[in-house]
Amino acid sequence: MPETIHFNNAPVPLVLTINGQLHQLAIEPRTTLLDLLREHLGLMGTKKGCDHGQCGACTVLLDGERRVSCLTLAVSHDEATVTTVEGLAHFLAAPLAIRGPDRVRNHSPAHSRAPRNAA
Repeated sequence: MPETIHFNNAPVPLVLTINGQLHQLAIEPRTTLLDLLREHLGLMGTKKGCDHGQCGACTVLLDGERRVSCLTLAVSHDEATVTTVEGLAHFLAAPLAIRGPDRVRNHSPAHSRAPRNAA
């Protein structure tokens, strides 16, 4: 008779600093970092795209290095620092806060294609 293998899916304690905020969690061992961010913490900026780590929609910074969160088990990174797109928002907003919106140049593609001498 074949041996039956039972998996222990009991919650595992996990401590992560996400976007500068400390989180003490208890999650199933098979939970990906992507699912933790979206389903458990409500951080929807990190997207679920291909679920194979190829599209990059789920990319986060994990201890300062790029990582595809859909292939990363959260429990394997206890006490790590995670930065999501929401955490990067203050870096993008900093020039506006420092210089004011009227002093930040528009670098959108439409702006760069505008004719220079429209006379």
